Amino acid sequence: MKFIYNIFTMLISILLLSSITSCEKMSDTYSEYVKGGEIVYTPKADSLKSNGGKNRIKLSWLSNKLSNATRAKIYWNNKADSIDRTVTFVSGVPRFELIIDNLLEGSYSFDVYTFDNNGNTSIKVTAAGNVYGDNYKNSLINRKILSTNYVGADLIINWVLAEPGLVDTQVTHTANDGSSQTVSVLAQDKITTLIDHKKNTEIKLESQYLPEEGAIDSFFSGETFFSK
Repeated sequence: MKFIYNIFTMLISILLLSSITSCEKMSDTYSEYVKGGEIVYTPKADSLKSNGGKNRIKLSWLSNKLSNATRAKIYWNNKADSIDRTVTFVSGVPRFELIIDNLLEGSYSFDVYTFDNNGNTSIKVTAAGNVYGDNYKNSLINRKILSTNYVGADLIINWVLAEPGLVDTQVTHTANDGSSQTVSVLAQDKITTLIDHKKNTEIKLESQYLPEEGAIDSFFSGETFFSK
């Protein structure tokens, strides 16, 4: 019985020694990463979002007046391109925002780091976004007309359902008194009345689009004309 007890005691001692040695090794490993003191991070770019525009994009993220982040560095194109900007708190809104200009049309992935005045950085936050240009503009068409008919001196236009992203269509025509009149037709409008339209005169259409919800720039299709 005494022999069994001694064996048991020996096993416990070995296990304790092994545990202490392992902890010391972990501590040594950890210490390699915290040499010089504790790592300090600034607040990350919380809820980072992008809003595309014409050869530019806006990046914005949540923050608050107590944040110590004073600047941001943004990388894209696999870190081949970057900007370093002072971040400005948007008055009345708990957000930081900045715009990156002179971008080629296409899809991007942006890595955002924030910094405080002591050079401490945040962890990386990534957002995808699209930049729009001539290719997008050249794909736009004016809103299509389903049919037209006169009611007295007024011309009634019935519209085809709006294309995705359509904001409105500007319709310019000539009234019977010779004046030029412009009517703004919203995407949800199905019928437009051109009051006192002068028959057989030219009507101009120009449609405005947003390439995505929240886009910072709108685009216009080319002008088209027809007579009625």
